[in-house]
Amino acid sequence: MKEPIYFLNQLKSFYKNLTALFVVFNVVFSSSIFADGTKQVSPLNTANGAALYVSPPTATGSYFGAANYQHIQFNIADHLTENLYFGLHPRTFSNFGTSLVTNAYYRIFNANDSLVEGPILLSTSGTGFISNYTQATAGPNIGGFTPSGYTPITFNPAAAGDYYIVLYRSTTGGTTMDPTAPITFPFFDFTVSTDQNIQFPGRVWCKKWALVSCDITSVNFPNPLSSSLTSRFFGYTPDQFVVDIQLKIGFRPLGFDLVFTSYGVIDNGNFLVDRKSINTNLIPPTFADGYKTFLTRPDVAVYPDGSIGSINYSGSILGCPGNYFIPYTIDQPGDVSILLDLDGSPGYNVGTEDVVLASYAALAGSNTVGWNGNDGLGAAVANGTIAEVTVTLLQGRTNIPMNDAELNTNGFEVGAVHPPNGLRTMFWDDTNISAFGTCGLSTDNVTSGGVNVSGFYDGIPSPNHAWDGSNPNTVVPALPGSQGSSTLSIFCDDY
Repeated sequence: MKEPIYFLNQLKSFYKNLTALFVVFNVVFSSSIFADGTKQVSPLNTANGAALYVSPPTATGSYFGAANYQHIQFNIADHLTENLYFGLHPRTFSNFGTSLVTNAYYRIFNANDSLVEGPILLSTSGTGFISNYTQATAGPNIGGFTPSGYTPITFNPAAAGDYYIVLYRSTTGGTTMDPTAPITFPFFDFTVSTDQNIQFPGRVWCKKWALVSCDITSVNFPNPLSSSLTSRFFGYTPDQFVVDIQLKIGFRPLGFDLVFTSYGVIDNGNFLVDRKSINTNLIPPTFADGYKTFLTRPDVAVYPDGSIGSINYSGSILGCPGNYFIPYTIDQPGDVSILLDLDGSPGYNVGTEDVVLASYAALAGSNTVGWNGNDGLGAAVANGTIAEVTVTLLQGRTNIPMNDAELNTNGFEVGAVHPPNGLRTMFWDDTNISAFGTCGLSTDNVTSGGVNVSGFYDGIPSPNHAWDGSNPNTVVPALPGSQGSSTLSIFCDDY
């Protein structure tokens, strides 16, 4: 065994939000937070709105019998004082105009999947029915405290804990679900509160929110592709960090699922592969086991903020030529990047002798990263070389996969809420996307060869990662209104 050939010149330990694959995004506006629902997903009272979407035929949304990760859930911390107050506006699904649904039901289950309320018919007037945008954004009129709000349904829980609600249509009085009938809810709200109107925003979450674009200003609430979604969401990672994303004008997906994952697209146990964008050929991944995702910042009393980790690194690189290892210790789990600055110029410089080593999902405690002893150009590094070494711990890894989101002409933003690190760098790898036939047309996805910006030092600042723009190989948002090949009637011709 030889003596270490590298000596620590500089050690940096900092939090950074790692995002890879597809898209990640953030918000830049704020508002008072009462009511969890339409107020957040449709912050503009315009045609650019979003409706809650429940579609058993496509296995989408929080319907009766849906997978657990699709359920809309809420937490009751003190069942003696807290209730769930909620209201909905059920309608059919149509691009051209919807109608009221008169056979929609709800059921509420506890965390053990035991039925605690329902089936109960959702009204199309009076209690539980949200008539308009003003009522939806004002929230529930609890005890007369919010006269501009709606009259809510009240669920009084028997115990503290997590619960979930399912929504569905039935032709048998709620006993069974009609598996062929979707529902949209252009107005919806779920609020945890006391009967004295002390509300607790950040208690309602879902691991896979299902939404569809909606013109909330129209009398019949159509679901057109022309509506942009401008919603804001908060992801709560398993290590208790909070990331926020902002959908921007120009994001026109029609229907889509909003989900955060640690793994990327498909959880096969290899993050470097699992995070890559893929062709789905109309069979999308399930995106199971995602993070709790909120419409407002998670309530810290129930979902506490996590600890920022630290690194202990002695500066040593041990081992023999061609088989070195770098020891380090971290007190919190996360991804670790080690930069060997060998080119004589500060920081990482692509295409030079600099080397970046990575360890994904490192556990708290003592760890090592292997190194073959070569520089970034493939040449063996001479024994005795002295270089600057930077060790970085990254926590709160967040991936946001999407399927079948047709247009995103202005990119996204992603930000760190805890810790409050502002807008974050975005990473993705679209190199696996190629021309293929989802629409059965020769025009399917005619652009290919997407870029790879997935390395630790390759990311691009927010906002970024537009698609269906004039050139998907670029790493800047498309110009506002750009439609790629301008074939708006053909949804599959670009990315």
